[in-house]
Amino acid sequence: MSTYDLPDQLSNLHPDLLSFTRRFTKDRDESLDPVQDTILKALSYSDQFKQNRNLLGWLFIIMRNTFINQYHAFNGNAYDWQIRWVKQLISSRQL
Repeated sequence: MSTYDLPDQLSNLHPDLLSFTRRFTKDRDESLDPVQDTILKALSYSDQFKQNRNLLGWLFIIMRNTFINQYHAFNGNAYDWQIRWVKQLISSRQL
């Protein structure tokens, strides 16, 4: 995938990312933040994405790692839904 294809692909996968975050919060606005963070990081690190790989899986890993890092940075002061999500991800190893 060329760098020029990535924004189109990210746009197509936006609903999947949003749907994933909505599993952990009922507030749509809170769901948008992790999606936006993930898309920004994916664009910033697009050179690290290997062609012919699972883009959605890569995005989920970025999202998971971002939440884990935020959880540690907040040292437990994160939003309740963020804490629940990180604990759920870690315990179920969904990603």
